[in-house]
Amino acid sequence: MKTKRINEIEKYVKENESATIDELSNEFDISINTVRRDINELEQRGTIEKVYGGVRAKKENLINFTQRSTSHAEEKRIIAEKAAAFIEENDVVFIDSGTTTIDILDFLDPKLRCTVITNSLDIIERVVSFPNITLFVVGSLFRKQTRSFVTMSAEKVVMHLNVNKAFMAATGVSIKNGVTNSSQEEYWIKKEVAETAAQVFVLVDNSKFDRAALLTYSSFDNVSYVLTDQEPPKEYSDYFKEKKIIVV
Repeated sequence: MKTKRINEIEKYVKENESATIDELSNEFDISINTVRRDINELEQRGTIEKVYGGVRAKKENLINFTQRSTSHAEEKRIIAEKAAAFIEENDVVFIDSGTTTIDILDFLDPKLRCTVITNSLDIIERVVSFPNITLFVVGSLFRKQTRSFVTMSAEKVVMHLNVNKAFMAATGVSIKNGVTNSSQEEYWIKKEVAETAAQVFVLVDNSKFDRAALLTYSSFDNVSYVLTDQEPPKEYSDYFKEKKIIVV
């Protein structure tokens, strides 16, 4: 039982790149002390390393983008189709990097005329086949693990762009921590987009609820819509209703 749990914790950290102590305690329903003991064992294996407040996977042990994209693949396709339905003629949209946002363009009208802003290599590659979409790319350093372009100054570019709809991915969402992700490099772009876009759509499959990754890039005060594959837990449905967030 213990070995299985430790292996599952190891897989979780690899998939999400990092995790806080509280996050692991909640995710696996174990005490903080048990988490710390399990982390010590994983550290001895050499697959993870301790950071302030939690742990992160060593770079050579990260689960890559392709592997992550196969997790909950059907649910992610459903969510992407819902997101595409919101994109209209002449919109200026930001499409975030991530395994849930990647398929949005598969469901767009090929003749649609709009502007797409992104830092995702996969979105860039797909936009090329759309004759009427104007593409704007942010970021200059390519991050292989997430197939995204990032720089610490990219957020300064984003803040000047008039995005009317932003489609954002997340490692986890929770009432306590808001909308979270694991990558500090991507954090700055996500944060600025979430704060400046007219409407923010958060795309999360059912496994992302009640999870918190290392960094909060947005509170729910910035969120207009949550797009997901099934009804959220009741406490989240009630919370979203209170915040006037539309759940699709």
